[in-house]
Amino acid sequence: MLHAGIGLSFAERLLKELRPNSSMGEARGVLERFVDLCRRNSRDGYVGCGLESLGLVTRAFQQQLLTLVDRCLGEHFDEEILGFFWHGVGRGTYFSPENFVPCCGLPWKKLAHDAPHETAKQNTFAGLAWAITLVNMRQPVIMEALARQEGDHLSQTDWFANGVGSSMIMRYDTTPGARFIDAYCHHQSADAKTLGLWNKLLKAPCDNLTRYHAAIKRARRLGEVFRYQSLQKLAT
Repeated sequence: MLHAGIGLSFAERLLKELRPNSSMGEARGVLERFVDLCRRNSRDGYVGCGLESLGLVTRAFQQQLLTLVDRCLGEHFDEEILGFFWHGVGRGTYFSPENFVPCCGLPWKKLAHDAPHETAKQNTFAGLAWAITLVNMRQPVIMEALARQEGDHLSQTDWFANGVGSSMIMRYDTTPGARFIDAYCHHQSADAKTLGLWNKLLKAPCDNLTRYHAAIKRARRLGEVFRYQSLQKLAT
């Protein structure tokens, strides 16, 4: 989490230098400095934790820069960095004030519609799932309600389940002995349809938790769970 924190600090300071009408050269210079700072200040295998914070800061505090940053990353940086960015955007979406109104829920279909490309869609959903899981892990009934209300839509792709799985790996690494992890993974719904959706979206990502975590940590690649990708491949 220290790496995520330094990423937040670097992004918050550097993005203040940009405006929506900034040139591509100006944007590239700022983003190159951000990436370089994350790489030079991160332990081996953890740089992704810092890179992902760029998306959170942009979504939460500099939303007017989303298009500029996305375009610059897409044209001048690796695909992986673009993925980290949009994963952070998804995570930041959960904490946006407009989504705090209890009656309205989260705009899942709008997120998919507004995301400008496939990398953005995959990582926005995975990042949002990451935030939802970590915040509500102690109250699995909240996640059960989400499965009941949005499960049919969210189960059409593996984006949401991927975010759940990667967030569980991070949680297991930071608090491996926490009892609520096991309680969450073994939660059962009394409703048959909801149970099926729960098992697909929220329980299945727990099934390989300890094995995936051990393999990814051994390979020093834990920072890579901060973007959408196959966790099975990452663990091999």
